[in-house]
Amino acid sequence: MGSKIATEHDAPVPVAGAGPAGLLLALQLAKNGIWSLLAERNLDSTKWPKMDITHCRSMELLSRLGIADDLRAQGVPQHYSFDVLFSTGLSERGAH
Repeated sequence: MGSKIATEHDAPVPVAGAGPAGLLLALQLAKNGIWSLLAERNLDSTKWPKMDITHCRSMELLSRLGIADDLRAQGVPQHYSFDVLFSTGLSERGAH
C-alpha cells in the first residue's frame, strides 16, 4: 500500500559503447530530449576504422540527424573502387 509509482525519470538512459551504434543512439536520444550516459571501456580510439560501407537505411538516419554530409565528407572518395573478387586460386586454369 505504501508503494509509489514513479511518473518522472531523472536517471539517464545507459548506452554501452561509443562505437557507431552507441554514438548514434546517444545522439538520437539527445535530439528527442532524453538524457543518456554513454560509457566506453577504451580510453583511446582504435587505429583502424570501424565502418567501411554504410547502408542506405543508415544514411537515411544520419541525414535525419543532420550529420550525413559531414560523415560523407570524411569518408573514402566516391571514385575509389570497393569491388571484391573471390577466388580459389591464382592459376589461369578455369574451374570445371
